[in-house]
Amino acid sequence: MIDVSAKGARVEKKCADYFLSLNYAVIKVIRSKWNKKDFWNLFDVLTKSYGRTYLIQCKTNRLPGKRLKDDIRKFAEDYGSPSDIFQIWCWFDRKGFRRFILSNGSGWSEIPDLPIKEIEKAEEILKKKVSSD
Repeated sequence: MIDVSAKGARVEKKCADYFLSLNYAVIKVIRSKWNKKDFWNLFDVLTKSYGRTYLIQCKTNRLPGKRLKDDIRKFAEDYGSPSDIFQIWCWFDRKGFRRFILSNGSGWSEIPDLPIKEIEKAEEILKKKVSSD
């Protein structure tokens, strides 16, 4: 049987590693026996660079539901700033990420897929950076 929390953690790591390879500061939820909550119960990964903050919810093998989208939209309206970017990244096995972004005024829209090749390239860049340090 597949450990779904471990699978989710691997997807969050792929997302975080992608941003780390682009030299973004990244923090992701640390799951433990005592902590099973996302940031504000909505986001798994937060990144910061060049005046932009990305707040990302990661999903595995399923698209986000209406409730999640509505909850993130409400959070953005109540607490977001113009420099915040709200996204949902959906990992599909053997395909890669499908990504959705919350646009001001026009709601959710899909942004171009991030295929497995791009994720693997980002992981290689990160490995090289770590080994050279």
